[in-house]
Amino acid sequence: MEMIREVMTLTTTVGALRGDVDRLVQKVEDNHERIIKLESREDYLMVKMANTAMEGVQRMTLPLINRIVALEKRCGEPGSGSAPKQIE
Repeated sequence: MEMIREVMTLTTTVGALRGDVDRLVQKVEDNHERIIKLESREDYLMVKMANTAMEGVQRMTLPLINRIVALEKRCGEPGSGSAPKQIE
């Protein structure tokens, strides 16, 4: 009789543990989806930051490039064979 009680107690304990394990598995799966979403968001933000940085660099360098082109037109392009003009 004592053995039957022990078996029943162990069966109940195992059932409770299985329920706990199932809940933990579900939480891990839920968090796994959240982690994947966060990683995807991080990748998206990294690409967006890189694009924004490139746009900023283009905005900063465009006036300089335009000035260089204007100077080359005024002074003659290097390697064109024309003598450079004096800049006043």
